[in-house]
Amino acid sequence: MEKLKIFSLLLIITLAFGIAAPGILSSSQTANSITLIEYSSSGGLFMSPWNPVLGFTDIYSYQLWIHVREWGVYPSPSTGMPVQTTATYQYIGNYTVDQTTGVITPYLTIPSNALVFDPIALQWVPINQAAQNSTYASFVNSQLQSSGGTPPGFYQSLASYIQNNGKAPVEIIFNFDQVPWHDGINFSVADVLAWLAFMWRWSTDTSYITNQTDQYYDETFSSEYGPTIGMFEGVQIINDTSLAIYTTYVDVDPSLIAYTVDPYPGVPYDLLAAMELAVMNSTNLWWESTTTSKGTVSGIDMLINAQQIKAAALALTPSNVYYFNGLSKYGYNYGSDLSQRVNALVNWINTHGVAVVSNGPFYVDSYNAQSNTMVLKSRTFLGLPKIHYIWNNLTVPSLDEIFVESVTTEDAGIQAVKSGTADIFFYSEPTNKIGTVPSTVTLIPTTTNYNDLGVNPVNNVYDPSQPGTIPLKDRTLNGTIVPGLVLYNPSSTLGIDLSKYGHPDWVPIDLINSTVMKSNYFQFNPMALQGVRFALNVLINRNSLVQNVYQGSAVPCFSAIIPGSPAYKALNISTYEQQLGLYGNGDPTTAVAIYNQSIQQANQSLNSYGMSLKYITDSSGTWLYLILPDGTQKKVTIYFEVRGDDPFRKAIGDQITQWIEQYFHIYVQEDYITRQVANTAVYGTDMASFSMGNHPWTMYTEGWVANYDEPIYFARYDVAQMYAPFTYGFQPTPSNSQQWYPWNQTIYQLGQSLAFGIYTPQQANQLLNDIVKLDVMGMQQSWRIFLTQGLQYYMVNGARVVIPYYGVQTGLGSIWALNTAYVVSGTTTSPSTTTTTTPTTTTAPTTTTTPTTTTAPTTTTTPTTTTTPTTTTTPSGTSSALLWGIVIVIIIIIVILAYYLTRRKK
Repeated sequence: MEKLKIFSLLLIITLAFGIAAPGILSSSQTANSITLIEYSSSGGLFMSPWNPVLGFTDIYSYQLWIHVREWGVYPSPSTGMPVQTTATYQYIGNYTVDQTTGVITPYLTIPSNALVFDPIALQWVPINQAAQNSTYASFVNSQLQSSGGTPPGFYQSLASYIQNNGKAPVEIIFNFDQVPWHDGINFSVADVLAWLAFMWRWSTDTSYITNQTDQYYDETFSSEYGPTIGMFEGVQIINDTSLAIYTTYVDVDPSLIAYTVDPYPGVPYDLLAAMELAVMNSTNLWWESTTTSKGTVSGIDMLINAQQIKAAALALTPSNVYYFNGLSKYGYNYGSDLSQRVNALVNWINTHGVAVVSNGPFYVDSYNAQSNTMVLKSRTFLGLPKIHYIWNNLTVPSLDEIFVESVTTEDAGIQAVKSGTADIFFYSEPTNKIGTVPSTVTLIPTTTNYNDLGVNPVNNVYDPSQPGTIPLKDRTLNGTIVPGLVLYNPSSTLGIDLSKYGHPDWVPIDLINSTVMKSNYFQFNPMALQGVRFALNVLINRNSLVQNVYQGSAVPCFSAIIPGSPAYKALNISTYEQQLGLYGNGDPTTAVAIYNQSIQQANQSLNSYGMSLKYITDSSGTWLYLILPDGTQKKVTIYFEVRGDDPFRKAIGDQITQWIEQYFHIYVQEDYITRQVANTAVYGTDMASFSMGNHPWTMYTEGWVANYDEPIYFARYDVAQMYAPFTYGFQPTPSNSQQWYPWNQTIYQLGQSLAFGIYTPQQANQLLNDIVKLDVMGMQQSWRIFLTQGLQYYMVNGARVVIPYYGVQTGLGSIWALNTAYVVSGTTTSPSTTTTTTPTTTTAPTTTTTPTTTTAPTTTTTPTTTTTPTTTTTPSGTSSALLWGIVIVIIIIIVILAYYLTRRKK
């Protein structure tokens, strides 16, 4: 391995005399290597931790990770329908559908050797035995009768099995190609079983049965993975390369079912176990950066926590790796290679300094957090074979190395590709920003970038003496909400544990005295009012943003179904936008009328508590104030967190601030922040807290990039994720039920149905109707106010690099582009016989069998059009003086080497 790090004289000469910008790594590349530039305006290169559990939520980490791991099944670049890459599958379906009720009756008998991982007994057991456990069965049956439904994970698996009388509608038989892990260990069904056991354990709250706190249960993980693993009615081990999954999930196409239940793991089981042990033994690590019972914790990161992972790996023993417990009873000896695997993992960390081990086309050879650089190398450098993709008979990768570097301005990235000093700018740009395009530059289109306003609608003060109820996800409070009033950091501000009143973030108004009212923690939040949010949605002149901010390189966007989505036209979304009064030019007159009515209604409620809303004029203008019972005047303020490191979002924030103050007369405090601040303060903290230090956040300029090319049906995930989030980290969401969250039963249940529910082919129209319904409700609620969709392009040095496959919507944003890219002047060849620079037409997988009794709609383990906040970042950079100093030293070394190389002993 160390020999691979020794450069030849030719490479040293290239390093010495090559152009130094944008970084020093690119100058060491071979003929079949490329330099990829990421835009990094401030802070670190990545916004979320590198771990396969709750990490990779930002676009920069995710877009590199997808080339480091393998998938088994993945969406096609041209149709968006899943195709087979390194796993084949056989579909067997046998069920009927009641045409009136839509109820599915399954007919496939689940065999007695179909297993499920029991997180309470902590072992694999036949699911028929688990269902016969009287304690489990009693709990599941009681939950089935309750309005709340069965909790996610193991309980849902049992509930499905019991309800279906041991039958399943669908069986998917997976056969996994033996693609070795980067550290040389063979891929095995053991890795798949470990990931399944992990999902069942971490998504299941065992305290329902044990009455003891479950230290492993994670509410965020459960909300994301629990519903999917809960659809598994059993796993049958066929051999070391094959599993059969019995599932309740049906969909409009077998490929969508296979894609949804595909249990392909991202890391080997030894690495997963090491990270898990490190997390459980640490006081400051978890799977994401958040607040837990441990306090404030950071997400474990395979890049920067390699030594902690290594120490945990060395502490692994068969007794503390529970993934294979119980399997020996059935003749399986998985886990016996643990020692060998740990040695391989430790050697990998010692060699590369990172703990990133997967089995994709590329591996992380090195990472430097200070310089924001990373080197990805072809798995062939490890002596491993290239990967054969079943779809289109592709062999990947063709590239030897990808040198990932960063620039601190977008112009620097653009100029690097134009000048030929970089091969790819991994940040899409509008044409007006790109400017004149040299003949050597290829533009790869993408229509997946879009912006919106994330709105914090927190409103946590209520009057328990008034009639009515306040329904939440897992409880109901008695009383009526006092519109707009918020007490931030409520428990600490009052010095009271509010849990005894019903919820730790909801405040009975009679607990708030005059002193607390006068504190800065007590405020009126105008964005708590649906009418104010919707008025802002109606007010915004998106055409103005398109022309003045993007100079025409964007289009107006009004909802989670963006104009670039195939569902936009197919579902006629523009008609619904117009019916709601949402137009490109905005409508100030209507917006102000809606706003005034909402403020007046809130004022009437506040009057009954001796408070009021009034406009007061001073030297700076006329502003809305909250008047307290004693006459104290508190200026109503919107705390607008604007991405100052993104010139487009900064300009959008400035303009919207002006419109709010001009038309609504609400004072806006505009804060320019970086994506690192946003990741913690907006996505990682309680919405009812002073997350910005001395104030809360009210609005945030969000940006998103979709990472999949999607068929029409996948719009279900767009609307579910944006309007009814089920993953904590994409506010607003009830995933953390101990924090404040907005609750709308209809929206949440519809979102859950779209994200995780079952739609048969006969229910295809119902699925489309539900997508539209939630999209319209989302526009009305305006928890997110969508603004623009970019018409942008990735820049590629076409004189050197060919991208034969790229996403019709995502451009370079999926696995196909970099995995199939090749260098024109290098020694490599095209990854397939097709070398066109536009995506080829693809077909659905050919190895599926036809259903005996059809089935299926669309759904994936995580929302397939994923959406991770578009964000930017910053490198530390290298000073020119230091860089040239290094170059001079290298030149001197080269001269000495050249001298001795030309004068050898005879």
